[in-house]
Amino acid sequence: VEHVEATRSPRTRVRYETSTNGTLLDAERAAFLERHRVQTQVSFDGLPAAQDLRQPGTFRRLDRRLRELRRSSREFFEECVEVSITLTGANLPTLADSVDYLIDLGLATIHISPSLPPDPCWNAASPVELRRQLALVCRSSRRHYRRTGRTPVAFLREERTRDRWSPPEMCA
Repeated sequence: VEHVEATRSPRTRVRYETSTNGTLLDAERAAFLERHRVQTQVSFDGLPAAQDLRQPGTFRRLDRRLRELRRSSREFFEECVEVSITLTGANLPTLADSVDYLIDLGLATIHISPSLPPDPCWNAASPVELRRQLALVCRSSRRHYRRTGRTPVAFLREERTRDRWSPPEMCA
């Protein structure tokens, strides 16, 4: 950041982004990210049952850290902190409840992306469960939109703002 700020042209706009599993996101690192307005995507699958499939024992730490960020740096939390759920056959049954939990936590942007390697937990019944879970996610997102005017699940947003580039959603 220091190098970029020292060498960039005054006419050049720079946007900083990072992706993290959040386990090392302590107060000092969070303050640095906030100070430099770094768009921060935390890989977090939601409810303990889902998160424990990816990184056992990390739910409590991530939940606590996100709540601390929301309390201490509300503007940064609402504008710059996003969560990315990696959807697998194993965590599919918790998808809608995980999204509800993340919405209740106050996250403005929730990404849902499929696991890319072949998934041994994906089976013939999975597409039916996926449709059911996505219908519940849409219902929650619509309810949240009616309350706040914001759509929290990124791939459900109708359009992107012109001043912010973002890659296309994988589950669009």
